[in-house]
Amino acid sequence: MKKLLGVALTATLMLGSANVAEAKESPKSVKKLAVKGKLPKTNGAIGTTHQALKKQVKGGKLYDSEMGTYYASKHATTMYFFNRYTKSDVTSKTKVTAIDRTFKQTSFTKKLTPTVMYQTFGQSTSIGGQFYDSYIYRDAYKAGKYYLMHKSRANNTVTLSVGKKSMLENTLLWAND
Repeated sequence: MKKLLGVALTATLMLGSANVAEAKESPKSVKKLAVKGKLPKTNGAIGTTHQALKKQVKGGKLYDSEMGTYYASKHATTMYFFNRYTKSDVTSKTKVTAIDRTFKQTSFTKKLTPTVMYQTFGQSTSIGGQFYDSYIYRDAYKAGKYYLMHKSRANNTVTLSVGKKSMLENTLLWAND
């Protein structure tokens, strides 16, 4: 009986802590992180050096792409962008200039509707950039000296991107298309 009671208590505590953890994530907490150049559930921030990022995001890898040079987490859910053209241009002291994170759809991400984003961040700004032969514009929200972009995708994921306006225009339009 004691063993069964202990298992039930452990399960209750685990479920209770899962609800608490989810409750901590809110549009306001996203704004607080974005102001600091961070996103939920990511290590590192804008301004983190490549050397420090490699220690914080173990198992990641540096990539060259049309989006620019970025360091991706092991499962490629988070990309840390550098303002460099090729991997060979990235040194240990090169700093992260934007972060892109894809989340599975949860009750938290479902709360990030355009209405809630407007209530939390205020009026959105249109960020645009050239994408092949045309221009694409995305809504971005000002968060201190950075901007936050939000995109819901058809595959039940949500992508959040944080960075300076010029970095989002130049690189993250590719990632968010």
